[in-house]
Amino acid sequence: MSDITPETGMFARELNEWRNKRGLSGSDLPRILGTSRQMISDVLARNRAFSAEKALQAVQILNNYQKTAPMTTKAQPQDEGVEQINAAVLKRFSKSGTRAANISRAG
Repeated sequence: MSDITPETGMFARELNEWRNKRGLSGSDLPRILGTSRQMISDVLARNRAFSAEKALQAVQILNNYQKTAPMTTKAQPQDEGVEQINAAVLKRFSKSGTRAANISRAG
């Protein structure tokens, strides 16, 4: 289980907004992301967090889902700090040498 941070709350909010905009049910996200319903429920309730690697993977999957608009858009004013949060998350995990940090450097 990962630490619950402000970034976790932002991710949960965006994930839920993405799901609602597409009219997906509670069982659709786990199927799309390849994770359990309990994990998605806990993430959306901000009780658990995806690992950095799983969060990056989820964003990539959701951004490519049926060629829809990206999960994070610049049109929403509350999202203006997303780049800062992404940078902070990548910085945190780059220090630990996780695969997620390696993926971000390669991309």
